Amino acid sequence: MGTARDVQDSDNKMAELANYMESTRFTHREKIALRYCDAIMGNPLDADDELWALLHEEFTEPELVELGYYIGFKCGAQRWIITLGTKHGELAEYLSVHTPTPEEAYEIRYGKKEKAGED
Repeated sequence: MGTARDVQDSDNKMAELANYMESTRFTHREKIALRYCDAIMGNPLDADDELWALLHEEFTEPELVELGYYIGFKCGAQRWIITLGTKHGELAEYLSVHTPTPEEAYEIRYGKKEKAGED
């Protein structure tokens, strides 16, 4: 997965992500997947018959479902994080301090300490 640092590194193909269709660094399959991503995230009307034909040349139906689900999940998660008003890294920092151990999670959920050997 690319990072902001990757996008700034001109030797990394992620630096060409904004112009992926003109880039020689992305394969045909990657370009079609990125067009699908743009349609899901931006304008669903861009998923026209031509795009669907290209997608079906490159991907199976289960792959399209998985890819579309993943794009939607990641896009929604990013929008939710923005809605929370968090800055880059704040959520990971919070979770590293506030994520309970499995024992603490059990106690939070069930209101009692887990007994040894209890399933």
